[in-house]
Amino acid sequence: MDPLNEIWQAALELMAKDYSDTFMDLWFRCLSLTALDGKSAELSCPSDFKTSSLNKGYLDTLEKYLEMVLGYRPKAAVVSTEPPKKGHDWQLPEVDAEPAAEGTSEPIGAGEDKQDPESAGFERSAALSYGNAEAENLNRDSGLPFDAPDMAADAREQGDTTDPQLPPSLHRAEYTFDNFIVGSSNKFAHAACTAVADKPGKSWNPLYIHGPSGLGKTHLLYAIINSVVARYPKSIIVYVNGEQFTNEIIEAIARGATSQFRAKYRTADMLLIDDIQFIAGKDATQEEFFHTFNALYEEQKQIIITSDRPPRDIRTLEERLRTRFEWGLIADIKPPDYELRIAIMQNKANAMGMNIPLDVFRFLSENLRSNVRQLEGAIKKIYAHSYLTKEPVTVETALHCISDMVSGQQRAAVTPEKIIAGVANKYGVSADDLKGKKRSQDIAEPRHIAIYIMRRMTEMSLPQIGREFSRDHTTIMSSIAKIDERIKNNSVFEIEINELMKEFIRTP
Repeated sequence: MDPLNEIWQAALELMAKDYSDTFMDLWFRCLSLTALDGKSAELSCPSDFKTSSLNKGYLDTLEKYLEMVLGYRPKAAVVSTEPPKKGHDWQLPEVDAEPAAEGTSEPIGAGEDKQDPESAGFERSAALSYGNAEAENLNRDSGLPFDAPDMAADAREQGDTTDPQLPPSLHRAEYTFDNFIVGSSNKFAHAACTAVADKPGKSWNPLYIHGPSGLGKTHLLYAIINSVVARYPKSIIVYVNGEQFTNEIIEAIARGATSQFRAKYRTADMLLIDDIQFIAGKDATQEEFFHTFNALYEEQKQIIITSDRPPRDIRTLEERLRTRFEWGLIADIKPPDYELRIAIMQNKANAMGMNIPLDVFRFLSENLRSNVRQLEGAIKKIYAHSYLTKEPVTVETALHCISDMVSGQQRAAVTPEKIIAGVANKYGVSADDLKGKKRSQDIAEPRHIAIYIMRRMTEMSLPQIGREFSRDHTTIMSSIAKIDERIKNNSVFEIEINELMKEFIRTP
């Protein structure tokens, strides 16, 4: 696997938390990381126009997110890979490649008119719809007017048999049921999603999945999409998040285009809405979604909803919507337990071709507990660090890589006083002895260890550490070198030091 691509994908995942899919598709997902060293990063872009805009206004942004992955800030530059233009020999886009107009759907495939007896209601031309704002940006990018006729729909009626093509914002082939790691905290939600994907509109309708951010809800939604597209290639699928749905209804009202808006959503075979809690408290949006829900439900079309909380806990959500969300099946996803956290990280490391010792996985699992996204981010960061520095992956390097992921309280707790007290207790000496002048072996070695750990686990400089032990910085350097050398030659001693450092993080 290309390490540069892995680093860039990790940066894109971080960007996606702060920017909309529309913005990501327009500016960042078209880029590739082509070169990287300790000081600079080069990214390629297929458009001259976008390259110019990115170099003028987005280099700081690119550098910021690369720094979050790499641990240092490279100087970024974007280069264009667009071929030179040759006069006016361009051609108009092919009919079946034009973006769909407002109120229509983007083709993802077609085939013979053979109906699966289990796929009743999934018989229309294959399509996957996405937001008007995204369609507008894509049309602008191709030079087409936003209100261009739906020639793609005409092509479908004439028997177009092109292969399925997903819009950029939904092209997430990496999200499948096969690579979703199942554990006790998500087993029920996973089973519910696979049942719905097998028989849309027949098993559980609506399906409501809730849980904190970063636990895999969106992964399951894309897994459903990929499974349904594979099994029912002529289905019309609409995926949208709560914020985008709200923005679209506002735009439709402002433009007098509510009929097109309704046609888009109420003719879908499957509607997936992510982060439904966003529509709470918005009267016009809730009104429109209520009627959309009813129209689809009465036609036995599958509705799948995700949220960060159960329906009863969404304040300002209309009661009539709350009761409808509870008609079907409600499945929750909880934070992964210790074993599942290790399994998730091992799976990610294997996919990246990394060989990470088990004690590193255990260390990460003990200290990163909030969500799956954090665990995968840690593996990617360790991978980037190992690739760039050529250093082996150890608990110490893992600690260095995740220092910005643990809570501020945990980082603040690792103080010089705590390290001195912990080392003194571990080796049966007093804190005063460690900081004093005695040079006997039973005192000197724990002192060297305390100095080494203080250097690795705090931001203190050599002179600052020296002041803690009433020694100059050259003596501190000598102590660190002695422990470094012993670690290299004694794996048992290395484990001992790593375990001791883990204790300083775990202990409040």
